[in-house]
Amino acid sequence: MAEALLLSDIAPPPEDVFTSVPGAGPREREEAERAGREAIDGGKVAVLVLNGGMATRYAGVVKGVDVDVLGKSFLYWKLRQVRSVSASVPFMIMNSPFTHERTLEHLGTLGEAGRGAHCFVQSVYPRETLDGKTFLGSDGKPSMAGRGHGDLLECFVTSGTLARFTDLGCETLMVSNVDNLGATLDPLIVGLHGRGGAAASIEVSLRKTSHKGGIIASVRGRAQVFENIHWPEGLQLEGYRYFNTNTFYLGRAVLSSPPALRLHEVVKEVDGRKVLQREKILGEISAFVETRFLVVPGEGRDCRFIPVKTPRELEDSKGLIEGVLDAWGLR
Repeated sequence: MAEALLLSDIAPPPEDVFTSVPGAGPREREEAERAGREAIDGGKVAVLVLNGGMATRYAGVVKGVDVDVLGKSFLYWKLRQVRSVSASVPFMIMNSPFTHERTLEHLGTLGEAGRGAHCFVQSVYPRETLDGKTFLGSDGKPSMAGRGHGDLLECFVTSGTLARFTDLGCETLMVSNVDNLGATLDPLIVGLHGRGGAAASIEVSLRKTSHKGGIIASVRGRAQVFENIHWPEGLQLEGYRYFNTNTFYLGRAVLSSPPALRLHEVVKEVDGRKVLQREKILGEISAFVETRFLVVPGEGRDCRFIPVKTPRELEDSKGLIEGVLDAWGLR
């Protein structure tokens, strides 16, 4: 998507590119859940949590470990849920330099739940001022930033985590944001991904007007995550029903030979000043490899998309989070 797109290049995708979760009927659900359970118990599935954000809306704390969520941390609940499904699933965390040390400390306080979690650090680069100069922080040194969650594909290889994943015999990596407690490890969805045969699967939900980010669109005939930074002027969203939840299932082949995702310029505010960062977007993998879109519930105890970007969103989402945790027997 390097060149400018016209409105005629973009259209709502056909409904047959979407797979409804929990599936078409009891038999399909039963077969998919059995296949997913076999993959998990057979050591074929690993879980990775994206934990690199700066949490600027939370006064700069490490959101995954320092924000109180029903008396625990986001990362605690993520670990607890995965361990409730299987004690042996490899649990991986991509940190940024900002979150890494604090996360390691926090894992040490979680006892058995925190043991065995594998952490690695995403790459960073200097921020720039809007006129292209290196942005200096309050300490007079270049202010550094991560390259976004799309940096996972490169860092998974360069950090040695791919080698670890391969040595363990894993074939599927589930990836989700640390602040989305709806994105649980579920044998049913693992099975639906595996039975689909696609290189990647992405969970999507019905789009709400409050959602910001990527819709699912047909771009020049290919269904893919289409981020708002690419939307041409005048795009009407009424026909675009689904939204990217940033929960992925990636096969070993994709992880071993990942596509080169482009860097996007993003304006952020640091120390009260506007700065320029360059980030990669993981959802854009769907522009390069065969991708299955799994439509997941966005409401109720089965809700799989509970994004928490601000303290207000956390307060508003407590009921949903409680329902999900109770459904898994975690409280």
